[in-house]
Amino acid sequence: MRLLEGTILNRAPIVSAVIDKAGNLNLVTNGDYGFVVDTGFTGDLAVPYNLIPKLNLKFIGYEEFGLATRRVIELPVYYGWVKVKSRRYKVKIIPGDELLGMNFLEKAASKLIVDFKKDAVKLFG
Repeated sequence: MRLLEGTILNRAPIVSAVIDKAGNLNLVTNGDYGFVVDTGFTGDLAVPYNLIPKLNLKFIGYEEFGLATRRVIELPVYYGWVKVKSRRYKVKIIPGDELLGMNFLEKAASKLIVDFKKDAVKLFG
């Protein structure tokens, strides 16, 4: 079953999201925010600092994260919910760029297709 479709922008696979009235992030085909599907990010989600107050999140502490530059940084970590169609997923969210990581993709999808010729991204569950 197709869960979500996105596009490719500047060679990056992008899926859209909206924030619902309860402060949950909903991944949709056409939304207000664009998230890069980042297979190099091992976590669930990263969101910009300015979105954190808009989301219904629970602060759980700080964790260390290794960057591609091999630098290790400490970031605050929150629990929140992400919806894709009718499914809800409890996720860890950190501040940063708009990213969907591998941990979330493993929870939500069984297949990811990035089609550069058609400028299309598809998640299947």
